[in-house]
Amino acid sequence: MHPIAELMRPATGQPCWLVQHGYGSFVTMEFGEPGVEIGKPLLMRVHIEGAPERSPRRLAAVHGEWHLRVYCCQWLLTLDGVQLAHEESDDITMNRALGVLNGQILTAVEIEPDSRTRFSFDLGCSLRTYPAPTGTYGAEPAVQWKWYARYGPVMLVRDDGAYAVSPLDAKSGDERWLPISAPVYVT
Repeated sequence: MHPIAELMRPATGQPCWLVQHGYGSFVTMEFGEPGVEIGKPLLMRVHIEGAPERSPRRLAAVHGEWHLRVYCCQWLLTLDGVQLAHEESDDITMNRALGVLNGQILTAVEIEPDSRTRFSFDLGCSLRTYPAPTGTYGAEPAVQWKWYARYGPVMLVRDDGAYAVSPLDAKSGDERWLPISAPVYVT
């Protein structure tokens, strides 16, 4: 079994939840049992008049057993073949469209050697990702999406047809990139 399929297969059959539109065209979603993650205290900027410029804060968030982050790519969300939203849709359209996806069960993932990916869901939604035009996100290849396992590795898929699997605590730049040489199907 391909390493990508091995990492993603346990999430098939799971509903996505907390599907959100983030910064710019970022999309995130959770799968599996929820868990609270509480980080270490960090000195962070406070953007409130009269408050200290920086203050210690601790980030806390709810994540699933698996977390998908889509960014630095073109994407298209459809329902039964009808376009609901894409990476340049306005915020209201994106949020409404992602609300339709929320709760749908992941049934399959197809990844082509050119990094085009299709996430299919049981109630007719399909989320497709495509490489952005060359140079959109700089001269280096851009990561199109990341797949996080709560206690396992992080998998990254780049727009140049390469993927990497890294430990959760690995530093950016330490990845070992491998080509996606044949289509990968996860069911």
